[in-house]
Amino acid sequence: MPQEHDLYKADRVVRQFKALYGISCLIQKELKGKDTFEEILVEINDAVDYTSASISILDKEKQKLETIAKTGNKGDLISFVEFELGKGFSAWVAKYRRPIMMPNIKRYRESVDDHIRSFISVPILMDNQLIGVINVSNERAGAYDQTDLEMMTIIAGQISALMERLHFRTELSRSNSRIEELNRDKDDAGPSFPDSISQVLSEVVQGISQPIASMAGNTRFLQLSLKEADQRLKRSLDEIEESITKLSDFSYRLERISK
Repeated sequence: MPQEHDLYKADRVVRQFKALYGISCLIQKELKGKDTFEEILVEINDAVDYTSASISILDKEKQKLETIAKTGNKGDLISFVEFELGKGFSAWVAKYRRPIMMPNIKRYRESVDDHIRSFISVPILMDNQLIGVINVSNERAGAYDQTDLEMMTIIAGQISALMERLHFRTELSRSNSRIEELNRDKDDAGPSFPDSISQVLSEVVQGISQPIASMAGNTRFLQLSLKEADQRLKRSLDEIEESITKLSDFSYRLERISK
């Protein structure tokens, strides 16, 4: 019935906006490490129905994917196959940085992931560099369509923004530790101390400039993508953009000081 179809589409849009708004709120809250990513998976289920889901992050030293949050049974395909960046289809997606959707999977042999009938895997990118992969899967065939794939791509962008914030916090903490160390040693540092402070400030600017620029780009992308978003979500994105502007101003002032 056309009317029932319209009601389904309207309900789906509401659930999608609710999930995006929830994830935006999580990004702005105090970060809680892995717990934050597990909360994101809960929010995703409002928009994209799944029986299992996972978020994996690329370990740069080991050059392997490591799962940092998951729910449900193991939610990957061909998990018994080893690729360059790890096991399963996630590693293939990570290598080629291409989103994949399989809406109707048929099985011809028994395996540990034989329960999966629909599957989406999307790379998480930061400045076109791989930082991780997000998967959702369903035991029901035909569970996903192009809209679900597009939704997961937007969510991957939000997770990228969260990773940038974590990176920024780590870099800021490292720089603060260095400044405290310099303060403790300033009596012995002599004339070179101001130069050391300048160097630290310069490193802070370099460390935060790229994440700020990427966060701004992701926020603008979401604003353009969600033209029909409700007012709460628009206000949330506006607040993120305002915070990015403040960080940019702060970075500029630090740069002036360091010169």
